Amino acid sequence: MPTDEDKAGINKLGGAGEIKVAGTVARLKGTAVTKYFKKGPNGWAPVVPKK
Repeated sequence: MPTDEDKAGINKLGGAGEIKVAGTVARLKGTAVTKYFKKGPNGWAPVVPKK
């Protein structure tokens, strides 16, 4: 389960949506787009998935 701190950090970067956190990786599934984030030493940062 994402903590409130995780949700706040991800929402600040990616907007609203359904957040799933697994360890240091998170997925934010919004209505039109899915964004991915990784937790680092400075907090959450967006990640571009490799194709």
